[in-house]
Amino acid sequence: MSGADLMEKRITEYLEVKSGFADPINLERMLGKEFKFFDRDESGEIDLEEFILVLDRLNCRGSDADIDELFDRYDQDCSNTISYSEFCGVLFNKKKERPDDGKDPNATKSIVKRVREELVKRGGGNGLRSAAVFLKRMDKDGNNLLDEEELKNGLKELCDIDLEVSE
Repeated sequence: MSGADLMEKRITEYLEVKSGFADPINLERMLGKEFKFFDRDESGEIDLEEFILVLDRLNCRGSDADIDELFDRYDQDCSNTISYSEFCGVLFNKKKERPDDGKDPNATKSIVKRVREELVKRGGGNGLRSAAVFLKRMDKDGNNLLDEEELKNGLKELCDIDLEVSE
């Protein structure tokens, strides 16, 4: 279990205990109050600085890389902020990461998810900042636009993803 997994487990346990192991509706209501408490600037989203305060309050300690990985796990739209729906979605809608049917686990993952995982593996757990560097490397002609060939070649070179027309 990774450091990010351990921190996420701690967050889940805290919320379950604080809610008295309530049903999902009451747990989600309680989570809304907690979310508002941590949203210091009242923007409706939690940025990385506010997220670190959440982890401190829950006594969750981890490396910067673990914190970035966990933040990116919740930041589903790569906006460098976590919305309430993103936070609830990750906590309450866990899906198995790997199918147990013997098939290639990447076959069921979207390209976005596969690229995101590759970014994290390469130490780029910083959401949009890492994506910008990643895309800049793919832009071979330097015009700040990716044509179809640059995208295909970049995904193959940087992520070992063969992009098919249907994707």
